Amino acid sequence: MIGPGGGAVLFAILFVLAAALLAASFLAGAVLVLVGSLKRDGERVRRVGWIVLGVWLVPASAWGYYWLVATERDRYRTLTKAEVMYGVPLPAGAQVNFRKLARRVQWATLPVPQTIHGVEYTAQVNFCGGHVCRGTLARDQDIEGFPCRAQGEVFFSETTGHIDGCTLARAFVSRGATWPPGTVVRTTFEAEGGYAPPEGAAPVRIGGLLVHSGLIVRFTREGRVGDMYRNPAHHHPDTRLEIGDIVLELQNSVYDVANDGSIHGGVLAGAAVVDGKPMNAGDRVVIPAGGH
Repeated sequence: MIGPGGGAVLFAILFVLAAALLAASFLAGAVLVLVGSLKRDGERVRRVGWIVLGVWLVPASAWGYYWLVATERDRYRTLTKAEVMYGVPLPAGAQVNFRKLARRVQWATLPVPQTIHGVEYTAQVNFCGGHVCRGTLARDQDIEGFPCRAQGEVFFSETTGHIDGCTLARAFVSRGATWPPGTVVRTTFEAEGGYAPPEGAAPVRIGGLLVHSGLIVRFTREGRVGDMYRNPAHHHPDTRLEIGDIVLELQNSVYDVANDGSIHGGVLAGAAVVDGKPMNAGDRVVIPAGGH
């Protein structure tokens, strides 16, 4: 599977390979034309060379267009009146970064709130192709089922255009847990998805786990907790994790939940019995599935 940014790398490799093939095709056609011109009975060879060059012209033209698009420099405009640029409605006074050949807006800074594709934005909006991939919300809005907070950023998938996350405006039930307002949600692996409760929020219960606010929780594609890692945005992150009467402190930066459900990466916050064995505060432990 191609990871984030992998599509661009693959395209660049194919683009270079196409250039090499086009160069070889052009050289072969030119050689045939030259050889046919030098030989007394070379009309047939020369004709084949011209056919090769004629066929070469079509993909070469396409390659040249994409080269111009890829190397085009950014252009900037401040709109004197409201207008639609390449399918994006923008207000007067908007500062716009765009590509003319590619016919796309890359980002725009809005002087007043503006509705774009059904969502009302303010400040800067970034675009991926024909859709928004990141923007600041002008007001609280429900977007594809997510209650998103005003003045918070909303993210959309670069590939599908569907919502990838935002800051929650109110409590929201997802992945078997109730996430408090202020939780930053990123839902796809494309963006290293996770749920990050706001600093100081009450612990969130996910099945048999009580997760404190200093942890970002990631889920696997199957929907189970995959890992929980320290939230670098918090000044003094509360990284405790409670499993029944066992309380863990994060040892390094990540609690890892293995495929068998066991939890790795923590030390005991206090004395406890783990898997039938009495242990002391500070002991490094692996909590088996179910916390027993």
